Amino acid sequence: MSEESRDPDGEFERLEAELGKLKPARLQGRFLDELRRDRQRIDDWRESTRPDRSIPGMRAALLLSGACLLMAGVLFLRYGDRIPGPATEQVADAPATTLPVGGLGAESTESRFLPVSAQGYLIEASTGGVRQSEEGPVEEMILEYRDAYHWHDPETGTNIRLFTPRTEQILVPRSLPESESSLP
Repeated sequence: MSEESRDPDGEFERLEAELGKLKPARLQGRFLDELRRDRQRIDDWRESTRPDRSIPGMRAALLLSGACLLMAGVLFLRYGDRIPGPATEQVADAPATTLPVGGLGAESTESRFLPVSAQGYLIEASTGGVRQSEEGPVEEMILEYRDAYHWHDPETGTNIRLFTPRTEQILVPRSLPESESSLP
């Protein structure tokens, strides 16, 4: 499309001629002062966030952390012998006859270990079925436990924990319902 077909009345040319007559006016003093203040704030902000400004802060942080490490080293050298070492722990799956103590609650003269706890945990309960005995029908219950014993040596901080499996079989009498017990 040509320009003449879009602007048949010459409107664009007339507008262009009027815009060409305009002359820029000088900025008012108040507006120029505001621009100068904004420019100064931007320059101040740039100056305060320069990377070389943070170096004294980094130096102070490094000096403080070095002083803390030095103090921790001096405290360790001075009081390091009072810090308890890690407690050694021995875990064994062995029968109760190999215990360092003469049995739970019995104190041996050659051992410094003190009993701390003894617990039994029921792991599984199952039925072995119904059986006939001299007293009548009984149900066999099979109970599997895991016993845990714990001893502690206060002088060395050593702990010994012993875990032993244990199985019990219990016979539970079964009473027959009255309808079955009356049968010959």
